Amino acid sequence: MRGIVRTHKNNNLDFLRLLFAVVVVFSHSYPLTQGEKDQREPLWLATGGLFSFGTVAVAFFFITSGFLITASLLKSPTRVDYVKRRCLRILPGYGMALIISILVIAPFATAAGSSVWRQFLAQAISFDPLSAKDVFPSNPLPGVLNGSLWTIRYEIGCYFVLMLLGAAGFLRRPGWAVAALFFSFLIGPLIRWHPMLAVNVPLIGDSKWWGLFPPYFLSGVAAYLLRDSIPLRLWLFIAACIACAAAVGTKNPCLAYPTAAVCGAYFVLYLGFNAHLPFHNFGRFGDFSYGTYLYAFPIQQLIVMWRPGITPLILFAISAPLSVLAGMASWYGVERHFIRRKPAPPVAGDAGFTDAAFTHPAPAFSDDRNARTENLPHTTPHHVNGRLKRRILERSVATWGPEGRSDAACGFHPDEYRADSRGLGGVRP
Repeated sequence: MRGIVRTHKNNNLDFLRLLFAVVVVFSHSYPLTQGEKDQREPLWLATGGLFSFGTVAVAFFFITSGFLITASLLKSPTRVDYVKRRCLRILPGYGMALIISILVIAPFATAAGSSVWRQFLAQAISFDPLSAKDVFPSNPLPGVLNGSLWTIRYEIGCYFVLMLLGAAGFLRRPGWAVAALFFSFLIGPLIRWHPMLAVNVPLIGDSKWWGLFPPYFLSGVAAYLLRDSIPLRLWLFIAACIACAAAVGTKNPCLAYPTAAVCGAYFVLYLGFNAHLPFHNFGRFGDFSYGTYLYAFPIQQLIVMWRPGITPLILFAISAPLSVLAGMASWYGVERHFIRRKPAPPVAGDAGFTDAAFTHPAPAFSDDRNARTENLPHTTPHHVNGRLKRRILERSVATWGPEGRSDAACGFHPDEYRADSRGLGGVRP
């Protein structure tokens, strides 16, 4: 599988994430037109409330994010560098979505006084969905301005969980990461349903969602660490789909959620790195999934307000293209400009994460014949004589190429995981 994962141009992940965002738009079309209690979302009805299409799409977002963010972490020289990359990916788009929602959309949705704006500000700081009782009062789902923002905190929380796992050495040993995944399967139901653990902490969020999302994220982490050992076969893909459908069919959440996490990870990898799908270069246009997710909810609320009685499918047909256009505007207007400011990934391969990994630069040796300096591997000793210096330099040039250290030779392609920091997830959620 490694040869397939190696370069960003050989995967379909950008297309899949945009597809997941559009599926969320479809799923939201039902409660936004029918109300939360009376919604008749197809998958929600079929699974007895275990899953909706939106839940599945968000789960796939977390799986994809776990896969890509693990690659990003292992290629970050320090924890500070990793945090900076994550902040530059998540916060600018999130901040602009807040500004647009509060200053542009809210005036059409409510005529309430300044107390609403103060409430919105407090919710924005704590990563809560933007809601107030006077917002969209006549809509079937009243009181919610932007209900998609609530998953952002869990995405960010998973980033920090991954950083802690990396610091503890779990990412150096794939078996430990798998053990962490199965541990999350065991404690997830306990956190999600035990009444003694039902808490909602500001900034951290509701405990029941911490019992749901981390297992999906960790399944993506394990998939990345085991990517060399995972075969991509059609019969395995079909078997995973059948196993997942059978587990969900039992309507037993303790069986359905872990099975969905494992089989969902294979689903994402098989479709994401399937060379027969024609979406390998979709990422060259940009990553529109995050913005699509962030802006879809208020766009749909506005349409419902202006077209009372609209059906879910008509709402989806109108709002989906508008949401994708908003995602494109978010990418070209905001997100890509901050992504360019992210520190360039190092030329190291998949070595274990450590703060000191790149704090000692390789010694430089000058060759009188070439009048240029070559960076040699870190194992080169500082105390070598002139003849040995030249021999080491010749071997280095033969290994790394006449133009210096080769990114490809170091196990990193310049285009690899261009999407590594886009973890929306988010739906970013």
